[in-house]
Amino acid sequence: MKYLPRTIAALVITLAIFFNIERINFGKAEVVNLDSVVYVLAVFIVISIISIPVLRRSNVYVLGAAWIGVYLAAKVLLYTSSGRHPLLGGVYTYLTVTEVALFLI
Repeated sequence: MKYLPRTIAALVITLAIFFNIERINFGKAEVVNLDSVVYVLAVFIVISIISIPVLRRSNVYVLGAAWIGVYLAAKVLLYTSSGRHPLLGGVYTYLTVTEVALFLI
């Protein structure tokens, strides 16, 4: 309970950065354009970890690997069904790395 205010503050700051990273523009080009699936998955991850006791007690590395697997599966399924941008290739590689890094943070 001693570190709860710091943990909540860190969560709020991280989510604020996560949900506003698209607003960072260098010039007129949009450098970062995250997919909407990423935002939905981020909210689902935070709510599930907070509300499910088994996930709260799980190892951080196992949770990270599991959520990255869910992210990759969702992106592959949505890309193949709707023709969205690919996971890798050109600027999309950096976008995928950014999305994965934000999930792990």
